[in-house]
Amino acid sequence: MSDRPPAAELRRSVAVLATEWWLVGGVLAGYLTYGVWVIGTGLALDTFTPELATTSLTTIGSTGVTGLVVLAAVAWLLVPAVAAAWLLDRRLSNLSGNLVSQYSIDHPGVLPAPSGVLMLLAGGAAVAVGPRTPVLVLMTVASVHLLVRTVAFGRRVYSFSYRPLFTALSAVSTAALAAAWLVQAPACRGRSGHASRTPASGRWSRRGSVPRISPPAPRRDI
Repeated sequence: MSDRPPAAELRRSVAVLATEWWLVGGVLAGYLTYGVWVIGTGLALDTFTPELATTSLTTIGSTGVTGLVVLAAVAWLLVPAVAAAWLLDRRLSNLSGNLVSQYSIDHPGVLPAPSGVLMLLAGGAAVAVGPRTPVLVLMTVASVHLLVRTVAFGRRVYSFSYRPLFTALSAVSTAALAAAWLVQAPACRGRSGHASRTPASGRWSRRGSVPRISPPAPRRDI
């Protein structure tokens, strides 16, 4: 353990941000890949087995579970969660050397501090101005970075380095972000004003389009 004061260690934690460009690229690539994955699997379901989307496969209580619900649970939530947890586990491991080279801070407890402060600021902004899009984006960025720093903290502190626990944390967090993406996708599609095809209906529809207004007829003097 070093004799550096907490303020110096906090500055080192902030300085680590300059080495985390892999996280920016990974989040952007994951966002785009997930969008392509959802659209591709949805169109595949609509093309090859369109009746499966509305077919009730089982019943939980009084609620029927359709094929589209099963597809969403497995392909759109479970698969991305497992993939993201596996990739993050590989990145933040002593075997790859990234954990030692990037997060070699003598006081690992300060690792989550920058993203934690950003999360608090985003939460305060959400309370002050409401859940606007820039605020939600900021909260998403802060939550992803907080997840990465929390996993790094757990791996650096041996008493908390129970590997399955942090793998499960990564998977659950990714599933929550994927669910938020699925919830926001129809709203974004509705504001785009372009034609969209819903897997459940199998028909092209225009959402958010502006109706055509005919010019007024010329006035005739009597």
